[in-house]
This record gives sequence, structure tokens and C-alpha cells, in this order.
Amino acid sequence: MEEFLRKLEDTLELSSGDLSADTTLESIDWDSLAALTCLVMLQEDYGIVATNDDFEQIKTIGDIYNRFVNA
Repeated sequence: MEEFLRKLEDTLELSSGDLSADTTLESIDWDSLAALTCLVMLQEDYGIVATNDDFEQIKTIGDIYNRFVNA
């Protein structure tokens, strides 16, 4: 999980330590650009192909990790 958090922080241009599993997408001003950037990171770094629709039920960074990376 720590590696995923660091990669996502880099991808979203956040400071190290800004994200945790409990961080809500709302609290980091998640928007369509952030979602697209995350989708690209998931594909490039983890070989996971996802769509914006896959994020409809996602509320936290931990949800992203559990749904895609740790599935």
C-alpha cells in the first residue's frame, strides 16, 4: 500500500505523506483530471485497465487500492 500511495502522490503532484488509505477523494479535490491521471498510473504501473465508470463507488484512496491493486 505504501508504494501505491507514494506513486499516487507523485502522479497527482501531492506532497509525500498527504495520502493515506482513509483519505477521501473529496478532501483532495478529486476531479475528472485526477481520475484520468490515476487511470493512466494504474495502467502504466500496474497493468490495470479501468474506466471512469469504475470509480463511481470509490470514496477513499483505500477503495482505489482495494478495488484495483489489491484485488
